[in-house]
Amino acid sequence: MDPLDRDLLNRISVTARDLRTGRLVRLSHTLDQDQFTEDLRDLGLDLADLGEDVLSRVAELDAMDGP
Repeated sequence: MDPLDRDLLNRISVTARDLRTGRLVRLSHTLDQDQFTEDLRDLGLDLADLGEDVLSRVAELDAMDGP
């Protein structure tokens, strides 16, 4: 497996584990509105960055396959 793919899959696994084990739980127990907003924004940015990287890698793989 390509090292870039391995790294990307590792990031996906880490993010999924983080969501399952604590990040959403911490978000649901945050009482301070400002902290909740900041945490939710950070989660959105992390997911957006990961999504962009996945789509970029898919585009690279598609380009290697050719038309």
